[in-house]
Amino acid sequence: MNGASLVGRLSLGFITDRVGRINMLFICAFVSGLSILCIWSFATTVKIITLFAVVYGFTCGGYFSVIPSVIADIYGLDRLTTVTGLLYGSIGFGYLIGSPVSAVLLDITSPNTSYIYVFIFSGGTMTLSSFAVFYLKYWRSNGRWWIHG
Repeated sequence: MNGASLVGRLSLGFITDRVGRINMLFICAFVSGLSILCIWSFATTVKIITLFAVVYGFTCGGYFSVIPSVIADIYGLDRLTTVTGLLYGSIGFGYLIGSPVSAVLLDITSPNTSYIYVFIFSGGTMTLSSFAVFYLKYWRSNGRWWIHG
């Protein structure tokens, strides 16, 4: 996953220049969420888990590398460090509650432990976040979806 993340961070930067920063952020968040829901949820072999690790790692790496450029685009370079700190601080809140929520969701399925609710929670929240980025694109372009940015 980390190797795929490295490749995603480096290669998606070049693609971002062509498709736009907000567009790439949406694509990465959406594909990351879908990979959790559609690949990891059904992974029963090492090959499928490896496929998930590559797809998720690649897109999630791109997601985190595009965030600073989107922030700079929206708030300007003079506020980049402040807004980035606030954003990563809010992401930390998600990390803080994600594990306990996942534990509760796992406990719901006992005694036959199943991770399906954890997959739905994780993939669902990531996919929903992509729609927030989609709205950001709508807001920034005044309803003109084809605008590069």
